[in-house]
Amino acid sequence: MTLLVHIVGEGDLGSDILKLRGEQREQARHAGVAALRKAAAGIEGGAARAPAEAVGLLLYGAVAADHGSRFEWTPLALELGAIQAEGRGGQVHVLLLGSNSGYGATADIAEVLAELLRQDEVRAALRGRYGLEIAVELQTDGNLSEKVGRGDLSSWVESAYGAAADRPVVVSMIGGATMMCLSAMGVVDQLGYDWRLAVAGSPDDDAARLIRRGHHGDAPFYWLRALGYLEQAAQWARQHGREELIDEEHTRLLRDLQTVLGGAGQERGEASAAATDEQFAALVAVEMTRADNGAGLAVRAWVEKHYEALLAEENAGRAQDDQISSVFKRLPGKELGKVLGLVRDEPQEEESTSAEWLLGTGDRLRPVGNRAVHDAAAPTASDLAAVERVPELWGRVPSWMHWPGRGRVLYICGMGDRYRPPSVIERVMEAGPDEEFRRAVPGGMLEGGGVGDVDFLLLHSSDPGSKETAVKTRDSALAAKRPGDTSAPGVDIIDYGGAESHGFAPVDDLAGEVSAMVREVLNTKRPSVVAIVASGQKAVAIGVLEAAQEWCAKRAVPLFVQTSVQQGQRIRRSEMQFHRIALHNDAEAALRAAAAASLSGLNLLSAVRVLSAGDQDMDVWAQACDELREEYLKAVNAKDPDAHAGVLLSVMETVRALCLEAEGDVDPHLVVVAAEAVNFPRRGKKAAETLFRERYAWQDQETHCGPPNRIEECSRGDLLRLLYEVRNEVRLTHGDSRVDDAVREVMARRSITVDADFYYLDLLKHAIAAVREGAESLQIDIDPAWAERFCALLDWAEGRS
Repeated sequence: MTLLVHIVGEGDLGSDILKLRGEQREQARHAGVAALRKAAAGIEGGAARAPAEAVGLLLYGAVAADHGSRFEWTPLALELGAIQAEGRGGQVHVLLLGSNSGYGATADIAEVLAELLRQDEVRAALRGRYGLEIAVELQTDGNLSEKVGRGDLSSWVESAYGAAADRPVVVSMIGGATMMCLSAMGVVDQLGYDWRLAVAGSPDDDAARLIRRGHHGDAPFYWLRALGYLEQAAQWARQHGREELIDEEHTRLLRDLQTVLGGAGQERGEASAAATDEQFAALVAVEMTRADNGAGLAVRAWVEKHYEALLAEENAGRAQDDQISSVFKRLPGKELGKVLGLVRDEPQEEESTSAEWLLGTGDRLRPVGNRAVHDAAAPTASDLAAVERVPELWGRVPSWMHWPGRGRVLYICGMGDRYRPPSVIERVMEAGPDEEFRRAVPGGMLEGGGVGDVDFLLLHSSDPGSKETAVKTRDSALAAKRPGDTSAPGVDIIDYGGAESHGFAPVDDLAGEVSAMVREVLNTKRPSVVAIVASGQKAVAIGVLEAAQEWCAKRAVPLFVQTSVQQGQRIRRSEMQFHRIALHNDAEAALRAAAAASLSGLNLLSAVRVLSAGDQDMDVWAQACDELREEYLKAVNAKDPDAHAGVLLSVMETVRALCLEAEGDVDPHLVVVAAEAVNFPRRGKKAAETLFRERYAWQDQETHCGPPNRIEECSRGDLLRLLYEVRNEVRLTHGDSRVDDAVREVMARRSITVDADFYYLDLLKHAIAAVREGAESLQIDIDPAWAERFCALLDWAEGRS
């Protein structure tokens, strides 16, 4: 079965709204509706010629002969012809969508079309002509205001068609309001159907052209790479025979990241060269660009590495006796705040560039790392600005990743032949981005962040009225400047030619020309978000959509279609409305792979963003992921951690499960997540026992005293503290060790005896068991829901459910 979403318009009567204006158009409308009603009454009355006459009116138009249309066939005839030409026989479920709001409401036209299509004689004639079994459903309550109508449209489509995403859906893009056509497209796209648009070709064509949803097979690679998952992107390219996508920048950056974090295939404890400050800079650049919770973890480690690199350059020019040792090596613990304090207090016998840099740049970056390490926080706009001002970090941001809040939003607008204030620029700027828009944009969800500056591309035809509309719209940009904006929106105008208002330009040719122009603008401006404003000629919207889908898919750039309604005819107020255009169904694997990569590192904010690029089902998972993220942040920052015991233990168990599944070295980021999840101020000696705030044996001593203990003899407080001390030794925090090496160093320092093959996963296993035993002893309920929901999300992303 094929679902045809037919947007009802005056074209169904054979009326050409570009040629007929005012009273003449209204007269043609009434005459057309009356003629169709008369035909329906004739069939019901048994008139012999009535069915043939009715079919003629449906296919050629009731008023076409009297008023002269540019098209020989009605939109419905063109759509049925296209479905037939595609070789799809069987049933076609026609959903007639009429509007009850806006100027030129079409509910009455929809009603009389449905009346005719329900006649057995008419359906038999159409079956004989097209080989299709027509079933019709009428909805006359379509509302141009999406806050009213979009939910209705979703439910109508699902009710008519079910949830089988592989079934074909055709959305009319020939007649009816452009806004409703694109709204319907947005709905079926979000529902995940295999949709295509029906558009008019030449005036005498008897079948529409079907434009399929954009398909871009390499999208998985681009999405993975744009989120900084370079190893996963490279694996995808090799598995699909697309190694040529892996450029030199990708290879160099991946090598740097693997040196710092360890790569797939490296065994535990495998020695490697100490990472350089430049390699750590690459990690900071990727993590901060991704801007997830904990993105600033590597900042403090880079500060140390870069300071020591500068110091080494200084020492190269000093005599042996004048060599200065690293302040990080001279201060146990190496917390950055204490290091900076020592440098400030230490008398400098001679000028030191490294010390000066540390007290300047290093001090400015300290809050970035602190918020990530101790609060599990995502970077703020001020954190990102601090990183931007450091050339050594800013220079390592990959060219194909989008720096949060720095990109530009490009609105592409077709211009009609009549200007009606307020202009599209004024309406867009007044409305601002909605929540769905912010969630999809890099940095849109960050504290103090935004979607970036705004540009407009206005496309007008050779018609004088369209040119005038473009000029007036451009001039309105100054009025659209919002309080606090440093400048008005940027505006570019392009003349795409085409026919004048009463003429006809072939859709294929015009869409192709517009597509080429838009592609050139996109390559020049390189926006981080694209929004297509549904206005102007439908052929222009189609050309823009084709170019934008291809360009955005190759750069992992969010794409929206934005529609607008203006006050009047049951619309209470003017407003802008967004439709997220998801990737092609074949590219669902791209989003799943990117989401799985994010979840495997507990980068929940990144997972939310990438899942938001999908259809309605994926958007449900995005919301579920965001709920997990919020619960996690609430738990790790709680004053009473025992009240969040289920979430905190779930995080520990999830980290262990992720480490078990990963290849190669344990991810230091996960080590930090686990340690910070259970790091809370310890209770006083006389305070009552708690689950997560227990004291540890060496709490008031620099080193552990007494005979060596086996790991089995450690208390819950000891084990939770050991997790934190291991965290201090890994490369992302205060140390320079791989994770399992850090475990052995800490055990030796605390005189705790373990087997030779004791690794981080073993330590985490002991800590989890101790927390479970403590919860049972303290009668604290452990709700596993967080871990279960996370596992369900990860299983779905990895295709295991």
